[in-house]
Amino acid sequence: MGTGEKRLLRRRLALVGAAALVALLALGAATPAVAKKKKKKKAPPAVTTSAIAPLSSGGSASATANCTGKTHISGGGYVASPHLEFGPPATGFNAVSTTSTPVGATAWNAKSDAFSTPAASGSITTMARCESNSLGKLAVVVTGTATVPSGTLDNLVIHCPSGSHVVGAGYDGTGLGSYVPSFGSFRMFILQSRRTAINQWTISAFESSVNPAIGTINVAAICERDAKGRSIGEVAQIANFGSLSRASADATCPAKQHVLSGGYLLSPIPANSGAPPVVGVDEFEPVGESTWHLGLHTIGPQPAGSSVATYAYCAKDTIKKKKKKK
Repeated sequence: MGTGEKRLLRRRLALVGAAALVALLALGAATPAVAKKKKKKKAPPAVTTSAIAPLSSGGSASATANCTGKTHISGGGYVASPHLEFGPPATGFNAVSTTSTPVGATAWNAKSDAFSTPAASGSITTMARCESNSLGKLAVVVTGTATVPSGTLDNLVIHCPSGSHVVGAGYDGTGLGSYVPSFGSFRMFILQSRRTAINQWTISAFESSVNPAIGTINVAAICERDAKGRSIGEVAQIANFGSLSRASADATCPAKQHVLSGGYLLSPIPANSGAPPVVGVDEFEPVGESTWHLGLHTIGPQPAGSSVATYAYCAKDTIKKKKKKK
């Protein structure tokens, strides 16, 4: 090999070495960028959205919370704040609610009525519980209407159609007759709103005998399609209460499950006659991912042995899909 050929070979080797160095430097520069890439977080199985409206004593207010994106309504609730504390002196809202209901497949509406005393100002917050469409598919929202004569208890049983089950329900009943705090101002008491079978929900409405008018209530139940690997569980907590007191209960779903909706049962419910518990449910809401909370204050004397059961309706966070055989 001549001197010229040797120089040419050295030059080629130098160029190859420089190119390799540039490639290595480029790879080194790219590596940190690759390392910084994060895996996409999985969407939660369900989320809670909220809407707020101002509320003052001697008035009413309502708010509607909406589900967005790839979610559907599974339940909802509300909070009137600040809630009643007996003191003395009494503070907060002497509030009752006869409206807490789904609106179609993507929203929840709630309303609170506040007596004129004690004087307070604050808000009502409506919560919508929104579950991912990947876990459940809505079949239909079943609605109905009933009239309830004075002094009458009406048990409204809502049935979901064949091939579906109930996940939540709500009501929209006659509100206060007056904001003056007296038994004559009361109209409709919602004594029960809960699942009573896999495909049915029962709402018990009692129209006060003190007021001679006929009450009206609209009901709605959220029905979901049956699917393999999907079931709705129930957890309950009971709290006792007496006159001039507050009571609360929290029902919590098991591990790896999320709360879909809530329900409650006031006891004792009169069969044909007798006085029911007279309370204002001012807190009925999802708390975190797995708990349903209820808070109430009593109004006047209560029947002996009065209590409230709070229900949380739960579903698994994931659905295991069977692998197809090759």
